Amino acid sequence: MADPYPYHRSSNGQQLTTHDQGGATSKSVVWASLAGVAVGGPLFGMLGFSFLATLTLLLICFPLMLIFSPLLLCVSLLFVGALAGFAAAGATAVAGVSTLAWSYREVIGGGHLGLGFGGGDGERLFIKENQPPLQHQENRLIKIQ
Repeated sequence: MADPYPYHRSSNGQQLTTHDQGGATSKSVVWASLAGVAVGGPLFGMLGFSFLATLTLLLICFPLMLIFSPLLLCVSLLFVGALAGFAAAGATAVAGVSTLAWSYREVIGGGHLGLGFGGGDGERLFIKENQPPLQHQENRLIKIQ
């Protein structure tokens, strides 16, 4: 008949007892429990203290928050508005600097974007030669090197 509990036998076929399998003795269980209480007790005490301190501060501060909530709301809205203003100013500054850089590249001719205001072949700046203002005639341009 086959053994119903094959895990109670060692590899050479000998019967193993509970102590041989590495089971916990009553002495080791007591020491482990004492170590758990020694480590977990102060942690549990600090948990209770912090919980009581939090509840106490909440009970003290809640009426103050209720009284000053309109002021806090207005201050927070003002703060959000100031942040939005700084963000808009930063976006405008980035747009202005990029526009200046684009204009510089177009006039100087370094980064021709195909808009016809300069060129990548060394053209610099064109001026009109002796043309009186507000007269309609053919423009003659001089290339400046």
